[in-house]
Amino acid sequence: MAFTCPRCGAVSHNPTDQAEGYCGRCHDWTAPVDSEPLWERCAECMRYYRSQPHLLGAFASVGIEHGKSTYQMAVDYFDYYHSSHHRKPS
Repeated sequence: MAFTCPRCGAVSHNPTDQAEGYCGRCHDWTAPVDSEPLWERCAECMRYYRSQPHLLGAFASVGIEHGKSTYQMAVDYFDYYHSSHHRKPS
């Protein structure tokens, strides 16, 4: 089964590309905007995310150990990053 990136149109025949929603050409996640986690709509968090390309390898290897996809590991990490850096003072 082929997967076509909805952003750049690249076609991949790797069966995990569609499941994980990651495009190798874009070097970015391909989830539709309405399903994006809150941190993906935060300019500060996205700057941090794009400045950390080395984390994708870590997400992939740790994800295997925990039975999670690379995408789910990234979502978990950046959800935590967003919530811990944008917490409202009590």
